[in-house]
Amino acid sequence: MNRIWSVLQPPTGASVRRLLASLLTLCAAASVARSGGNVPDTHASEDQPEPALTVRADLDGDGRDDVFVVAANPEPSGVTLRLFSGAGETTGRPLAEARLSIEGTPVDLEATPPDMVTLTGCTGCGANLSTEESFSIAYRGGGLVLSAYRRSWDLNRPLSSGEVETRIGSCSIDFRTGKASASQDLDDEQPVPERYTAIAIADWSEDRRPPICIEPDGRQ
Repeated sequence: MNRIWSVLQPPTGASVRRLLASLLTLCAAASVARSGGNVPDTHASEDQPEPALTVRADLDGDGRDDVFVVAANPEPSGVTLRLFSGAGETTGRPLAEARLSIEGTPVDLEATPPDMVTLTGCTGCGANLSTEESFSIAYRGGGLVLSAYRRSWDLNRPLSSGEVETRIGSCSIDFRTGKASASQDLDDEQPVPERYTAIAIADWSEDRRPPICIEPDGRQ
């Protein structure tokens, strides 16, 4: 399909400033909508990276909303999770902190009632080769634990014959009950016999990903 491109005159300084202001406004509105009406806290201390995602939820059960912050790690890859007690500040000492190895780019963070938050990341994000994984995180025993995990993949690879090989699947694990389900192709997820126990966020890695959550070609 042909694309029609319009030729634009070079923008003036004023028009660039208006465009940037509009983009910032749209980004702020999107962040508010994603966090359920809570404006992300973009303040960070000098010794921690700028928060990528922020949400408010009562994770410690004291009746006040805590602040959960996801910050990108420059090195090594992954993210750092920080939970700040209900005061609403993100510059003091966190109630809990852990590093998490997440697939691709963190794209969404939301409160999951009654006492969890769910972080989602993706690679490809809807492209021909895309995967997505979600972590439901709770605060237990003074630390952050993985309460539920879900991963899906949609892989479309062109073959030398001109055909396209499609591999679709998903898995869901509830670490609170130990139960899990999985699917291949377009089938609905079905229960699996394996049982799973809760795991601390700090102990999670791609190597700990259960076999039911790995696509058939072995790519993790």
